[in-house]
Amino acid sequence: MSEFLNRMDYDDVMFVEGEPTAPILFNFTTGGTNALLLHSNAEFYRTEFNTNLALNLAEGVDISPGTIYRSPDVFLPINAFNSVSPTDEIAFPDMNRINILANQELVHDLRIQFKLTKTDGTQYENRRELRTTLVKDNGTVYNAAFVAHNLSETGTHDNAFIKCKIGHLIDDTVKIRFQLVQDTRNGDNSDTRLTIFRISWMLFGIKNV
Repeated sequence: MSEFLNRMDYDDVMFVEGEPTAPILFNFTTGGTNALLLHSNAEFYRTEFNTNLALNLAEGVDISPGTIYRSPDVFLPINAFNSVSPTDEIAFPDMNRINILANQELVHDLRIQFKLTKTDGTQYENRRELRTTLVKDNGTVYNAAFVAHNLSETGTHDNAFIKCKIGHLIDDTVKIRFQLVQDTRNGDNSDTRLTIFRISWMLFGIKNV
């Protein structure tokens, strides 16, 4: 872990159960019953009728006096997804989050293509770390769904990948949360624009039939 990451403050993050996905095995013959592979997904992509998603991550609070700032939480706007594939177990209210309609374990395979700049589109000269995770509607974080990208060069296109298995309860709401942490190197700390070019959120599960 880099020196910059070592200085980050993780103490206020509440984690809930989750497991990494390497590998995930399902038993299709448990109890002698047949099983159905559940599949659902949500997508954002560019068309001739829309633009990239642009989210403003405010500079936020000084979590390490004079050296480290952390933005407030930011989530996808309403109607962020172009298309969704709901099932009897999964819904997509407001086209920006997931609603769990049955107790179930789901494999999440999420990819987000993005870049960071200042809010006016210019380059920054300090170090900025984008934290991307899945959270419940009460703000708790799924511990297997937490990734961080330390981006020292502005405008560089990158990908955030989240691959995990999570045990969900009925009526859970699952959202993608973004935070930006930055230092004050070169006195260049500021608000940040997160430009998203593509989101692919695949979900898989097993149902006895």
